[in-house]
Amino acid sequence: METVVLPDATVIEYELIYKKVKNMTLRIRPDGTVTVTVNRRVSQKRAEEFVREHAAWLQKRRQLADTRRQIGLPERLEQDTQVLWLGTEYRVAWNYPAAPAVELYGDLAVVSMPDPSAEFAAKVYRDWYQAQSERVLTDALDRVFPHFEPLGLCRPRLCLRYMTSRWGSCSYHKGKITLNRYLCQLPPALIDVVTAHELAHFFHPDHSPAFYRLLEQVFPGYRETAAQLKEYFIL
Repeated sequence: METVVLPDATVIEYELIYKKVKNMTLRIRPDGTVTVTVNRRVSQKRAEEFVREHAAWLQKRRQLADTRRQIGLPERLEQDTQVLWLGTEYRVAWNYPAAPAVELYGDLAVVSMPDPSAEFAAKVYRDWYQAQSERVLTDALDRVFPHFEPLGLCRPRLCLRYMTSRWGSCSYHKGKITLNRYLCQLPPALIDVVTAHELAHFFHPDHSPAFYRLLEQVFPGYRETAAQLKEYFIL
């Protein structure tokens, strides 16, 4: 780990990662550690300057993380740690030796794997999450779209991505919406709210009063439910 000491004596530790990338990137992992990814031509001194330049952003993100529930996927998954799925926290338990799988029992997320490893457990969980998110977000569109279909909307194409700055987006000119796979960590009602938000953009591409009137029409209590999204923080 590398270390940067700020003028106010704040210490920022970060992991320097070299990859074939065009731009330097700064990231906070779900466990709170900081990574800086750079091209091999970038010096350690320049990477340190990059961290200093973004120190205020880092501190702000950490403050947000302290007051909101953190959303993200683990790179290591130890036993007895917590994972969030559809608004419920599950305690991780390992099962080995066994074929890779994840099963939810009560308040447990049982991660099966051939050998005990926090890194391998995280990979098994991420693979399971990826597959399950297809079903969960498709089901959300199945639930919400019928509210808009009588208004003349054709069912849009659904795209899924991991995003850190938005829950979803609408490409109305292409007939598609994009939903954030991280939504699967939120309660189903919030997934539906985001889905409805993106479908409403086919009628109103802006956030005008007419846009919100439509949402309240098809999703009564939209504003109150959508406000709960502020309780979550994507790392």
